[in-house]
Amino acid sequence: MRDCTTKAFAGCTCAERCRIQAEREESKAVFNTLMAKRNADTVQMMVGTVIFAILVSTAFISSALPESNRMAKAQQENVSYAKR
Repeated sequence: MRDCTTKAFAGCTCAERCRIQAEREESKAVFNTLMAKRNADTVQMMVGTVIFAILVSTAFISSALPESNRMAKAQQENVSYAKR
């Protein structure tokens, strides 16, 4: 009996077993491809989420800094006004 690992069934004495084995190997290859794509998509989503979080944090900080500078100047003006 020959090993059923190739897709060429002509010389195989177990044509049905060879066909089933070949279908199983093809299904396994398709499954592995799908899993690889899913894993790549998951990594892309995680990286995208991290980049989004960084952008939101940066936007919040950059919008808060000018406001704190304005408040500090206003408080300084109030202190200098109170000293007069």
